Formats: sequence, C-alpha cells, structure tokens
Amino acid sequence: MITAVEKIVGYEFINKDLLWEALQAAGNGVFVIGDRHIGTTGNKSLALLGDKVLAMSIAQDSYVSGQTPGKAKLLYRSINQANETIRVYHEFDCSHRQ
Repeated sequence: MITAVEKIVGYEFINKDLLWEALQAAGNGVFVIGDRHIGTTGNKSLALLGDKVLAMSIAQDSYVSGQTPGKAKLLYRSINQANETIRVYHEFDCSHRQ
C-alpha cells in the first residue's frame, strides 16, 4: 500500500512510518507505528502538525512575494475547505454513489 500511495502522490517518502501514520483513521486499531505511540487518535496529531506547516508555508510565500495577508488567508481557507470536502467524501464513501 505504501508504494502505491507514493506512486499516486509522486513522492518517495524517506520515513515510510510518517506516510503510514498519515493513512490511519482514528479508532482503527493501530496504536503504534515504528517507535511512535499514536493511541486511538490515528493521524490527528500528524494532521495538526501538517496544518500548521501548511499555514507557515503559505504565510512565508505570501510575505516573500508581497501578497496581502488577505490573499494568504483566502488561499489557506480554500485549501482547508477542499480538504474538508475530500474528508467528507471519503467518510461517507461517496465514491460508490451515483
């Protein structure tokens, strides 16, 4: 599964455990990945970190390119809304509905 996901995203992870953790839903029965104890929360902690890294990256790019803070916030909100839409789509398994 790891190799398949790497092919889909077009990136080979150095730390495969991070990718495996990112794929874990809360309550799925996986409690330890590598040397990290993730408990019952799945990828929630990693997702929180990723969210903050994304926000920092958008802020830095906006600052360097001279964009207004409003444009940076709009981009960040748009990405979060898209991610939420994808999450809901998968949570309700909309891929099988027509």
